[in-house]
Amino acid sequence: LVESAADAALPPAAVILESTVPVGLVVAVDSDQLRQVLVNLITNACQAMQGRGHLWIDAEAIAEGGARLRVRDDGPGVPAEDVGRIFDALFTTKAKGSGLGLALCRRIMDGHGGTVELEVATKGASFLLTIPPL
Repeated sequence: LVESAADAALPPAAVILESTVPVGLVVAVDSDQLRQVLVNLITNACQAMQGRGHLWIDAEAIAEGGARLRVRDDGPGVPAEDVGRIFDALFTTKAKGSGLGLALCRRIMDGHGGTVELEVATKGASFLLTIPPL
């Protein structure tokens, strides 16, 4: 699923993407919807890094069949004044952005009983997805 999302996001060649997903990790989600969340986060990261940088996607199992996925980059990060608004529909900092990508991510994760949140990071941006148990 992570590989499929990375392929669909079409990251530029100058973006180094590393993923660490445990073999056999299974989650109870609509795979198309979770793929869309990952595509949105990967696309945002690539744009924030202006097509050049490092992107990591890590996953880990949590209690009773749930999982956490972290998508982080080494770009400029989210400006402090925008942190409280980035998941709001129609909020964008991009000249040609719709402001729907992160709002859709939150809606999809909420629909699965999970969460998506921006983590505090010393460099870049880091988004933590929590998927509830099976």
